Amino acid sequence: NQIALDINAANTIANVVDVTASALTSHGILNLVSDSSSTTARDLVYIKNDNTAATKAECLVVENDAVMDFATASRVVKIVNNATTTNAATMEIRHTADDATGCNLLLSNSNAATDSGPMMVLYRSDATMPTRAVYLPSL
Repeated sequence: NQIALDINAANTIANVVDVTASALTSHGILNLVSDSSSTTARDLVYIKNDNTAATKAECLVVENDAVMDFATASRVVKIVNNATTTNAATMEIRHTADDATGCNLLLSNSNAATDSGPMMVLYRSDATMPTRAVYLPSL
């Protein structure tokens, strides 16, 4: 086994990798797939800010300029778990800082309109239970 692609850059003010795909009509810019049957615990994507002094570095930013349509299930970020077993969480948010100033989850809406939709919708639907939705009001 060997590393197929290894980039070691000393850039200070330029992106190490920059991809522009302005002509896309279908498919995406990046497709990462693992079809390994190994049961070894591993991270398929790992992003780490490894310097404690880099306090303003954000590990991942996802930004979308398109208007999303809630009625047609458009999402900026969608996490899908197609596993057939339910013995593990789909998402874990872990906060290990020992101060009381941080939070695990921050929901922020910069829209000044007071008649916007709910800040969060908790939704459950399956074949054996009726559809349930809990709407948390705008804050």
